[in-house]
Amino acid sequence: MQDEKLRNILTGLDLQEKEISTSGDLLNYLWDEGISIGYTGNDLMGLLISIKTDSYENVDLFLKYLEKHATGNLKSVIQNLDIREKKISTYTDLLKYLIAQAKLRDYSRESVYQLLIDLISPEDLEDFLNILMQHADSEIKEALEKVDTNQFTQPLELIKYLIGHMDEYSFNETDILNLLLEIIFTKGFDTEELTEDDERADKKTHYWLLIPLAVVAGIILLFIVFVIYRKKSKSSKK
Repeated sequence: MQDEKLRNILTGLDLQEKEISTSGDLLNYLWDEGISIGYTGNDLMGLLISIKTDSYENVDLFLKYLEKHATGNLKSVIQNLDIREKKISTYTDLLKYLIAQAKLRDYSRESVYQLLIDLISPEDLEDFLNILMQHADSEIKEALEKVDTNQFTQPLELIKYLIGHMDEYSFNETDILNLLLEIIFTKGFDTEELTEDDERADKKTHYWLLIPLAVVAGIILLFIVFVIYRKKSKSSKK
């Protein structure tokens, strides 16, 4: 119940309304709201320390979530990937790595995007377009507004359209990946998928109790901090 409340707090957070412009502002907000719904100071301190000191752990959780949904050679690459060895400490870098490995590991770059679309699970092409429009920045939104949906039948074709028209607008493939990530994190994870068939769940009696907090708060918190950084970076370019 507490984890669900914290997830609702974070996914429904309006950064501008709460005047949150730095990671410090966000951590203060999380501390106040976490205490109010029943987390102890030790719970939150442990969470914040783990987020600050081990970003790999949180990317690893996301990697595990991707593994549950991936298939074929892409799944094999995900299963055998050591993000610490490859120094992959952000979600975007993880996706870039998987895309870069496509030609070398006998799967298509489109399969990485299809995996992300599967996690979003839109009802159809129109629903996917509406979801993208809801979350997109102005540059991508401008491109989407000019789309003739009669040209496409599948959500993946819409992503391929954006990639193919990047030079006409002020966005790049990283921006597209960030958009899909934002949608996925806003949608949230099924925490049961992250512990299913996990041997650690049998070896550590408290593992199941810790995973929801890490997934619900840790991943979402890191992503919101990432969004803040991305917005500040964009502002500095203007």
